[in-house]
Amino acid sequence: MQILKVEMRANPDSTRLGDRVPYYLIHYHGWADRFDEWVDESRILKYTEENQKIQESMLRESQARK
Repeated sequence: MQILKVEMRANPDSTRLGDRVPYYLIHYHGWADRFDEWVDESRILKYTEENQKIQESMLRESQARK
């Protein structure tokens, strides 16, 4: 996964005018550009040791199902 672009957009959960949050344009390696998508912060994980372990676990599970 690669973050291609970041844009500040209106916060859909706020009633305050001008309240903005970041949205990220994500590209998934090995997938066509048409699958790129804009996501909010809830879909982005920080790069930490714990999150790296989660990623590795998900990869193992995915490979085991093949």
